[in-house]
Amino acid sequence: MALTREIPRERWKDDLAAFSERNAGRPVRVEVEIPPGEGEPLIAEHQPLVGIDFDPKGSEAPAIEIAVAAGSGRAAQNLTHVINNPAQVWVDQEVDGGGVALKITSREDGATTVVFEPEPALPR
Repeated sequence: MALTREIPRERWKDDLAAFSERNAGRPVRVEVEIPPGEGEPLIAEHQPLVGIDFDPKGSEAPAIEIAVAAGSGRAAQNLTHVINNPAQVWVDQEVDGGGVALKITSREDGATTVVFEPEPALPR
């Protein structure tokens, strides 16, 4: 059963670092909320999480960076998505600390959601 909680701002750096360490390499989908017709809301799918980092003193303002590794295929490339001036961070995770989803809201950039995808079953 997943537990949902808001991470207090003063815990973002440490909690996101620990969350990233526990979940690095797991396949994710990264979605952004955008107005209809203004682009693709799905910016990454089936790509391994590299990490999620909070930079309290970015070049312009505080920011959270979500990094995913390159998928497979000819046009595969790493992706870093930046959320400027984050306002809230919500995490859904299992009791063992495994991530289910992470939602970051920002007055400037709307909401970004990282959803952990089911991992393939091990061969028998």
